[in-house]
Amino acid sequence: MDTKKENIGLVRMPLREANKHIPEYEGVLSIIKKFDVKVFVEIGVYYGDMAKYLLEHHEFDKYYAVDSWNRLSWGLESYTQEAVDMMYEKCKEQLISFSNVEIIKSTSFQASQTFKPKSVDMVYIDAGHDENEVHEDIINWEDKARKIIAGHDYILGGVQRGVRLVYKDLNIINTPSKIWWVHA
Repeated sequence: MDTKKENIGLVRMPLREANKHIPEYEGVLSIIKKFDVKVFVEIGVYYGDMAKYLLEHHEFDKYYAVDSWNRLSWGLESYTQEAVDMMYEKCKEQLISFSNVEIIKSTSFQASQTFKPKSVDMVYIDAGHDENEVHEDIINWEDKARKIIAGHDYILGGVQRGVRLVYKDLNIINTPSKIWWVHA
């Protein structure tokens, strides 16, 4: 997350630089296209910028956007809950025109309990970035994916350690766009 901030009224919000993430979105899109992903779950949606980009560039049967939008659950303690609520509103605004999207305002664990095993093609994890959070997200979601489980920010130590806790001996593919993925 960019540490610069801007003021929106009296609410401090993280500066959004969605365009700088397009190479990362393209990396996710290439995996989606390669494996013909039709049912996708994104864990950690934030403003919904990646969701919007992917939905504009690929035809999904269903896109699940999962995030708690709770400042205490994803490392945004320096922001007010009002600011995080504004992120959620912006996400809804960006995704409202897509009829195949379901926004799930819930913790990752709670949301994972509502999906049956092998019920989605791909799960993409970009929520908490410390070792335990990444590990828990993988454990909670890996049996839900039929094809791919992936995530963002493999360059970060906590993400790498969390992924390696689950996939010790597997060949983890780390793309230039900081995306890791494994076959489900």
